[in-house]
Amino acid sequence: MKILFSANSSFYIYKFRLSIIRSLADQGYEIHIVAPKDKYTDMLKEEKVHYHKLNLDPLGINLIKEINSLYQIIRIYKKISPHIIFNSTIKLNIYGSIANFAKNSFCVNNVTGLGSFFAHNGPKKWLAIFLYKISKRGVDHIFFQNMEDMEYFFDLNIAKKQNSTLIPGSGVDTQYFKRKKSKKSKKFRFTFASRIIKEKGILDFIEASKILSKEYNDIVFNIYGSIDNKRKKYISENDITSLIHNFESIKYNGHTNDIKQVLESTDCLVLPTIYREGTPKILLEACSMEIPIIATNLYGNKRVLKDSYNGLYCKESDIINIKNKMKEIYKLDDQEKKQMGSNGRSLVIEKFDIEILTKIYKNIIFKNL
Repeated sequence: MKILFSANSSFYIYKFRLSIIRSLADQGYEIHIVAPKDKYTDMLKEEKVHYHKLNLDPLGINLIKEINSLYQIIRIYKKISPHIIFNSTIKLNIYGSIANFAKNSFCVNNVTGLGSFFAHNGPKKWLAIFLYKISKRGVDHIFFQNMEDMEYFFDLNIAKKQNSTLIPGSGVDTQYFKRKKSKKSKKFRFTFASRIIKEKGILDFIEASKILSKEYNDIVFNIYGSIDNKRKKYISENDITSLIHNFESIKYNGHTNDIKQVLESTDCLVLPTIYREGTPKILLEACSMEIPIIATNLYGNKRVLKDSYNGLYCKESDIINIKNKMKEIYKLDDQEKKQMGSNGRSLVIEKFDIEILTKIYKNIIFKNL
C-alpha cells in the first residue's frame, strides 16, 4: 500500500511526522514524501521513504507560480497513485485536495492551525476560505488540532462532524522527551523557542525579559529559532541583536537541531503567541520534559496549558503581564515548580503521547485498506 505525506517544507515533515512515518514504514507500507527541498531533505532521504521534490513558496501569491505548483502536485500525485494521502499545511491541504478531485485516493487533510493567512481580515484570508471551499470535493477526512479551528470550519461549511477528528496535535514522544536528573543551575533559565516572527510573540518576550533582567541578576533569557526571511516584513538577526544590545542576560542562539538539549537547560518555556496555532509542539515537548510553561490563552495553547496547574496564562501582546507571569514562575519555590512540571508531564502522557496519534493514523489506514 502506498501512503503519501505532503507539507510545505521537508522540515515540517521531519519535525512533525517522522515518528508516524517510521512506524508505518516498519510495518511495510510504501511511504512517499512530497515537499519542497531544504536542509532537512537529505535527512528524510535517509529514512525508508521515496522523496518527491516540490517547487512551492509557502507564503507566495504569484498566480503563475501558484498554478505551476498546483500542476506539479497534480502530476506527482497522479504518478504515485497513492492509496491514502495525508496532507498538512494550508497550501498542501488545498492543492493536494484539488489533485484528488478524481477521488483516486482517500484524502486526509490536517489543519495544523490557521496561521498567517487567517491572522487578519484581508484578501489572503478570504482567498484561503474560498479555495478551501472549492477544494473540499477532494477531501474524505479532516484532522483538527483544536476545537476553535474545527468549529470555524463547520460554520464555514468546509467540514462536517462525520468526517472530522480532533487529534492530539502532532503528538510528542514522551519516552524521548524525558528529563534527566541534573544539577540545579545557579541562574533561572527562561526559554523562547519558535520561529522568529512577530506573531509568535518574540518581541514581547524580549521586552518583558529586558524589564525582568533589571529586577534580578540571577536570570538568563535564551532565544532559539530560525529567521523567517521569506516574509516581506521579517525580523532579521540584526534586529534581534539590536534589541538585546546591552542586555547580557538575553541571548539569541539561532536555530537548533536539538530541542531536547535546549529543554534540558530550561526552567520555564515562554510562548506569548498571538498566532493561530494548532497545538504547539514546543509546549508538548516542554511539558513532557517537566518544564512549567507560560503561554497565551488562545487556540491550541488551551489544550496543553491549564492555568496554575502546569504553568500560567499570559495576556496577548501585554508586555507587563508577560513579565509579571515570568516573575511569578521565577518566585515559586522549588517544590511548586517541580509539581507544575510533573503535572505537565502527566497531562501530555495521558492526552498527547505520539502513540495516541499513531493509532489514529493507523485506524484511518485500516478502515481504507
